[in-house]
Amino acid sequence: MSKKCSYFLETPPRNYSFLGFYQYRRQQSDFTFSFRKEALKLKCDLNELMNDDSEEVKTAESSMCALLSDDCVSVVYHKILSCAHNYGGHLRTVHLMACVPVVRPLRYHDVRVFWNVIESYTVSSNLHLDKVMTARTVMHGTRNLIKTAIKEVNRTLKPDESLVSNNKLDDDDVTPSRKKQRTDAEFPPSTSVQTSTIFKPDNVSTEELGDDEEIKFDLTAISMELKREPMVKWEVGCINITDRFRCYQEDVLKKAEREGLKYENIYELLALSSIMVLCWPCPYPMFTNQEWEEITKTNPYTISEPPLPPEISSSLHDVVNRYLIGGDVFMECGNTELNRMVALMFNNLYYGITEVAPSKLSEEEHCEMFIYPIARSFRKSKKEYELKLNRANVGSKTRPDLSCTVNGVPILNSEFKPLGCTPLQRKKDKLKVQLKARKSINQQLKSKGGPGEAVMFLNMGDSMESFFMDLKYDGLYRSWSFLTTKLVVDKATIPLAGFAIGHFMALEERVEKIAKDFKYRSSQFTPPAQMSFVRKLPEN
Repeated sequence: MSKKCSYFLETPPRNYSFLGFYQYRRQQSDFTFSFRKEALKLKCDLNELMNDDSEEVKTAESSMCALLSDDCVSVVYHKILSCAHNYGGHLRTVHLMACVPVVRPLRYHDVRVFWNVIESYTVSSNLHLDKVMTARTVMHGTRNLIKTAIKEVNRTLKPDESLVSNNKLDDDDVTPSRKKQRTDAEFPPSTSVQTSTIFKPDNVSTEELGDDEEIKFDLTAISMELKREPMVKWEVGCINITDRFRCYQEDVLKKAEREGLKYENIYELLALSSIMVLCWPCPYPMFTNQEWEEITKTNPYTISEPPLPPEISSSLHDVVNRYLIGGDVFMECGNTELNRMVALMFNNLYYGITEVAPSKLSEEEHCEMFIYPIARSFRKSKKEYELKLNRANVGSKTRPDLSCTVNGVPILNSEFKPLGCTPLQRKKDKLKVQLKARKSINQQLKSKGGPGEAVMFLNMGDSMESFFMDLKYDGLYRSWSFLTTKLVVDKATIPLAGFAIGHFMALEERVEKIAKDFKYRSSQFTPPAQMSFVRKLPEN
């Protein structure tokens, strides 16, 4: 018996029906969602059924005759049946024709309802697909329009080469619009070798792209790096973290080759950069909560004492209590330099904020109002680093906002986003600052052989997070969570001032220590073992 006749083999002859056949076909993988095609399929099935002389076929034929003698069927096909005798009585052939209506079976209510549902589903699916394709077309057209406009502006504003020949920019200062451009069509997501512009899909600003924007990078080069066997592995108790993380990286690489990665896959993107973020909740599926707790307890940057002395904490507590009861809100300066500094930070903050937090601010306004007043500890006269606040890079519109550098190498990198920032902006900046920290560690090791540590600060809206990154094991940049606090953004949140100020004080103390270690190292050094731990891909 042919495979086409499976419905007639699996269904008792007394249960044969048009609706039953179509419902059976609906469960098959080759169902066409077309009434005409399925009707022709039924005709072909019956043709094969009639060409088989087995007992099953004879039984099926008898049942079909019984079906055709049904009152409902005989009314519909009365003329067809009456013509059969006049043409030699070929009842078999006529029966086949009678079972396959060539137009919509309007007289069969159950069949009509079945196909109405199928067609409604098909139309809805096609409509949704049309909307998606239209949106993609509009996005692609808008992106091309933006790139064309940028080209025209750059062409118009391009200075005379003779005027800038003596003022060349370093590679790090070249604006993205002057780099070689690549289109999505040149690098389809399914290929193994993709664009070398790491984590930068196009020349279009990242703020203009959606959260579902696929990020392209050189999978082949990363795959080669992952084949390097780690020489020094990180183990905590019985947990071999290096081996587990390597398996995770390989799984992520396969996923990237198969379906690509987006900004929502931030920990997977960082894993391909050999960065492991140690924070809560655990972002990695290969560790249990108990194992993760055992691992994070080894954090070398954990604070053992409060960042502010008891007398300063007490003064902050008193002034906040006066605010809560409507009293005079002014923190008196004490006798020590630290006390005077904290009092200045608190008073500048309190008298610079509004009753209600503004709904919209620029990044510069956000920093001037909420960040810089409490970051005064970084402005000490005696410090081992160069402080940069809200200074634009040459040839670029990006701002470092708050960075501490030694000999041009950033020890502290930060990213800021004002109130009302989107989850996508948070993910992009978190990804960016982690990659900057890894680059800083590589620069330290290359120029002076250490110390191989970097600091990160993130302020997204009213949230403040800080991390420390180190490189103690082969191919594993550990990003340790340091502190997480809330930012004071209006009068109602002034009770949080002590935590915000303490966050910056603790952060500056550790930045100063790392900066001093790096600054006074000799440029003539024996390459440490850490040099072999370095990973450079992705590059940006």
